[in-house]
Formats: sequence, C-alpha cells, structure tokens
Amino acid sequence: MPRFPLVFLCFAFALVPPALAGSRSASECAARFHEKLADVRSGPFAKIAEARALARRGDERLPGRLVLTPASGRRSGEEAKSLRIATGLARARGRASWAGDSDSRWIADRIVTDLSDFLGQAPAPYLCAGTENYVSTMRSYLDRIGSGSSETLTALTDAQTTRTRRSLAEAYAAMRPVPLPHFAPSVRPADVQSVPIALDLRPSLTVGERRDGLDPMTTQGLAKAPYGPAIDPDLPPKSRDVVALASEGERLTAIAALLGRAEARGFLASPASANRTETERALAELRPVLGALRVAETRLEASGRMGDPLVAPALRAALSDIEVLDYLAHAAEEGPDPLLAAIEATLQAIMTAHESAERGV
Repeated sequence: MPRFPLVFLCFAFALVPPALAGSRSASECAARFHEKLADVRSGPFAKIAEARALARRGDERLPGRLVLTPASGRRSGEEAKSLRIATGLARARGRASWAGDSDSRWIADRIVTDLSDFLGQAPAPYLCAGTENYVSTMRSYLDRIGSGSSETLTALTDAQTTRTRRSLAEAYAAMRPVPLPHFAPSVRPADVQSVPIALDLRPSLTVGERRDGLDPMTTQGLAKAPYGPAIDPDLPPKSRDVVALASEGERLTAIAALLGRAEARGFLASPASANRTETERALAELRPVLGALRVAETRLEASGRMGDPLVAPALRAALSDIEVLDYLAHAAEEGPDPLLAAIEATLQAIMTAHESAERGV
C-alpha cells in the first residue's frame, strides 16, 4: 500500500468544500437549500412588502413638523444631535429616516430586488457555495442605510432629559414674583454701641472645633439671628425635586403643571374653548404629548405679549424641549425600522437554511 506524506493528506481533505463534507454531494446540498429557500420566500421575505409600504407612507395624522419652534442658542453635541433627529422624525411623519433620502431609497430597493432574485433562482449544482459572502455583502449595504439606527438613542434621550429639566427650572424661575424692597429690620447689631460688628459675624471653624461638636448651623455672635433663621451659607443648597419625564404620562403632567403655573400667575390666557378640531383630536389620540403641545401653542399665541416678555420665551423653550424629548422617547420605544428588521430577518433565515442544508438536515 503506497504511503503519502501527512501534509498531502491534510491538504487534500482541506480542499473538500463544507457542503461536500456534510452531504458528500454539492448537488444534494443545493437541492436541499433550494427547497428551504422557498420557505424563506413565503415566510420572512413576504413580510418585507408590508413593511416597505408602511415605511414610505407614514402617518398623515402627524403634523409633519415640530409644533413649537426650538429656542435658539448654544447646544451641546448631544443636544444638537437630539434636535436634528427629532426634526427629521417630525418631518417623516413616522416614516423611516432612510425614506427621505434618494440614495438610501435606491439601496433599499436594490437589496429587496437582489433578495427576490436570490430566493427565486433555479436549482444549480453549486447553489450552496458563496452564500456567506452574499449575505455579508447584503448586510454591508444594509448598514449603510441603517447607519443612524446604530447610534444609541439612550444617551441622546438622557442628554435631552437633562436639558428639558433645566429649561423647566428656568421657566418656573422666570415666573417667580419680582422681589420688592422691604423696610430694614428693627434690630441691628450695629445699633448696639457696646457690641462690635465683627463679633456678630459667624467665625470660621477649625477642624478641631468641628470635631469637638461645635454646631456649624448656629450663629456665634451675641445678637441671635435678627434677620431670620440661622443657616450655614457654606452648606450646599437643598436639592430640588427632579421632574419625572420618562413616560408619556409624566411628560403630560409636566406640561399641565407648567401651563397651570403660567395661568395662575397671569402669564397665559385661559383656554378659549374646550372644542377641538378633528385634526387636534386625532393628534391627541395618536400622540397625546404632541396634542397637548398643539393646544399650548394656541394658548401662547392667544396670550400675545401678556405679562412679562421674558416669560413667554422661557415657556416656549421648555415646551419645545419636551417635544424633542417625546420624539426621541418614542423612537427608542418603537425599536428598529420595520423594513430593515424584515430584511435582516430574511438574511438570517437564509443563513439558517444554508447551515441546515450543509448538515443534511
């Protein structure tokens, strides 16, 4: 029996394709793969048509633009990106972001056409060969369309939430009553001739004095807090209650509270009528936050130059930030684009069918 070097035997077996190693016949693998491709065409691929129509059509009940004009001013990188994405989502009326770009639409159409040709091809002896490269190529084109979806919306939503809370705090601060001058207090340490003014000041405390239990919240002068309660100005201010904005209901509550404060302080006119148009009712049912913002915009327009001119811009800025946050939150909750998800499901089904055909299952 002739002997062959081990290296030649390894090289010979390495040349055997995976399809032949599993089924010992490329034609048998191709026949099984072709049969399974028919199931892919009637299953995951069939859902692409419905997702494609929805991605292009959009929802006409949405306004097609931001209800409130965003406030001008400096924004951080994440805040600017949040505004840009929200503006695109508003213009798209629920359509996919790629549907507004001609190049992306062409790529999407090309991918769907290629998948249709691949799934509908006739049986061939070497149908199993090159499937991995084909799926990899299709996914590379899919990534070009979904480049925006790869960016996580969580970080943008967090950044916009922080900005919205800051805008709400500024709006509430703008509506505070203007401080009026008061008479000087009747008790003044300087009026007591026998007590030097310096003795009434709170002395600094050393580490040793603090360790000995000296209370830093009490004044150390001879005159005991004639101007009000004794506090330590070195202590940090009390933290404010954080406005909850995570859910749609919490954003509606924030809008109602802000408008209620503005109306109570005389900066916002009362609702003229409870009757709403059909368009406003449809928007409120579809997106309650946008519906509430539409009503708020109408009330702001009706108020005109009512009250302090600094309050209206602050109100608009806070409400606009809530709108941007609402678009981002909905985009994060809705998940991936339906068409891109259907294409990815089809590609995954092709790979599963190919692996099953190679194993001879």
